Amino acid sequence: MIPTAETEYRAVGGRPAAERAIHQHWTRRDVGRFVPTATAAGASAHAVVNHGRWIVRCPFCTSAQFASREDKRFFCVECLNEQAGRRWVRVVWPKVADMATIEGALESRADQRTRNWEPGESPADLKRENAARGVE
Repeated sequence: MIPTAETEYRAVGGRPAAERAIHQHWTRRDVGRFVPTATAAGASAHAVVNHGRWIVRCPFCTSAQFASREDKRFFCVECLNEQAGRRWVRVVWPKVADMATIEGALESRADQRTRNWEPGESPADLKRENAARGVE
């Protein structure tokens, strides 16, 4: 399985995985001031696979964090989603059926650096890449 926020961020008081990033990166004092309560309307980011891990790239700055399969929200610990009014941003994931195929195609690649997927690439694209590289 490709790592996500659920597998990489430590559990913090039963909080959803997207919130764990905030709690892991900031001090208690900071967390009390910055955990958002609302989601920005119309703003979104995409889950991608980068070097064998599901991440969300911040749509506002150059930062990224592990993506959560269960809690499809993103809050950047760097720029605080200022451009979204310090609100959560919705994370768009591929279809569940496609995710399994994407992960299967990528996990068959020996080199972590080649385990990458971006929206717009189909599972068939990944299978063709594997075949061209001699990956079964």
